Amino acid sequence: MSRITSLVGLIVSALLLMLGVGMIMSVLPGKTMIAAGSTHAVGYLASAFAVSYVALQVPVGMLADRLGFKPFLAGGYLLCAGAGLLYWSGTSLSFLFAGRLLQGAGEVPIWALGPALFAALFPDMRGKVVGLYNAAIHLGLTAGPFAGLLLSRAAGEDSLFLVFALLSGLGALLVLVTIRNTGRGQQTAKTPKPSLAVLRRIVASRSVAPALAGIALYGAGYGLFITHIPGDFIAVRGFSPEGMGVYFTLFYATISLTQLVSGPLCDRFGTRRFMIGGCLLAAAGIGGFPFLGDAAALCALGASGTGLGIFYLASLAFVNETVPEEIRGGIAGTYFFFWGAGYFLGPLLFGKAVQYGQETGAFETFALLLALAALVLLLSGRSLPDEHVFAGAAETEQAE
Repeated sequence: MSRITSLVGLIVSALLLMLGVGMIMSVLPGKTMIAAGSTHAVGYLASAFAVSYVALQVPVGMLADRLGFKPFLAGGYLLCAGAGLLYWSGTSLSFLFAGRLLQGAGEVPIWALGPALFAALFPDMRGKVVGLYNAAIHLGLTAGPFAGLLLSRAAGEDSLFLVFALLSGLGALLVLVTIRNTGRGQQTAKTPKPSLAVLRRIVASRSVAPALAGIALYGAGYGLFITHIPGDFIAVRGFSPEGMGVYFTLFYATISLTQLVSGPLCDRFGTRRFMIGGCLLAAAGIGGFPFLGDAAALCALGASGTGLGIFYLASLAFVNETVPEEIRGGIAGTYFFFWGAGYFLGPLLFGKAVQYGQETGAFETFALLLALAALVLLLSGRSLPDEHVFAGAAETEQAE
């Protein structure tokens, strides 16, 4: 199969899946509240997703390096289809939370292995194709709520869960038809086979560690953009539900457009400068918006979201170009493990600060951390992991 066939197949699959995700996320909290008889259980939906999403990142990535990406990608879409059926058929919390666990597990390869596969297929333009893939994901998330609103009016809210299952199943079929099983590394005398020892040495290397720390901050920032920042606009600034709908649409649209624009630029000018610039832009926006009026605050957050999107794409392309192909699935899983950890822990820690009346200080602290990440990236230089990183990893593996 040609590279273009794989490119189109995987992008369309991701778009269909995230269109379904956008549909169900507008109605799943309500169904959970009805099943629980209260609002308390809704907060655990994100936790159930995060548990399987974070826990399976590294194991799935390591196995994909050995067995190939295709079965894990197809399996991820099928797990999401199963989650949709559980949402549709379930009337108890156990069904709904089981569905969230399945969905978290299913989205692991879609987020991690898709970009890794593109990096292997398009080494000469990885930034551009990864940008297209991520833009398709966020386009689906942007359009999903609107499509779900129209469909629910015609066929009822529960129909959205069946549509999600159907779109996920179509994604699995497209993967099976359009993608060859790329990802099984060919071992050489200079490159150790995939193992946790290899992965640990690469993660701790001077080149990769700052990028992973930065992506944890990106995950935390992403979580703040969909939790505490909307809360600030509603509670402090008095935004209406319609206003928040505009906010979320602009957020996802900004992320999507950023992926399309910054990908080719990373290919042309290199990724490190965009990682640094993205962190600084995100820091300026998120640190400044609490002191601005409504319109100016939205502009500042738009700049911050743009910075986060730039850093995300640049860092993802960077780690994929930095590591050898034989461990690309493992590093992709590690990358999204750090992303998921930041996404899960960031809002929780921020919530603790809010409880003690330090909301503005928490935003400023987060902006400072982003600025420090930019400084560390600048000081770490442009060097890729030296050959001794992989040689040392091989020695460690033999010793173990």
